[in-house]
Amino acid sequence: MNNRGPAHPPRIQREIDRVECSRRLRSAMEDNGVTQDALAAQVGAGRTQVKRWIDTESPETISVVDARNAFPEVAVPMAEWILEAHGKIAIDRPCAGVGAASHMQRLHSLVTELNDVPREYTAALSTHGGVITPDERRRLRKEIDEAIRALCEASQALDAEESEGRRA
Repeated sequence: MNNRGPAHPPRIQREIDRVECSRRLRSAMEDNGVTQDALAAQVGAGRTQVKRWIDTESPETISVVDARNAFPEVAVPMAEWILEAHGKIAIDRPCAGVGAASHMQRLHSLVTELNDVPREYTAALSTHGGVITPDERRRLRKEIDEAIRALCEASQALDAEESEGRRA
């Protein structure tokens, strides 16, 4: 799926997404050591229900409400998958009390991430007669997303600091 809508008719895309949802949920659970029992208890479902959600053959999928109420280790990767399908990225909100050290860390992140974009773009354009291949496009998109994330985090940190200043 991309910004222009699904690549398949809705019925087929729904089935593709249902299977991918099951895979992503299972992966998030396994990667973070979340058991079926723990997830069931967290969202108020039965273990059998969770088992159906992670079964790629089952027609049942986790609901948005259950995903939202799941452990962050499960909820965040599921939300990121949905956002990615629409060309969006998730940004962590900065912690309160932004200090000089945090600003220096953000500055370092900005310098690093912003420099990676032109390097990757130049590499992509300098090969294959200026045609960007799908692999190069994925790498470039990753670098652009990381740069956007760094800019958004710096902007949010400044907003948070400004809000703190108004409250003081």
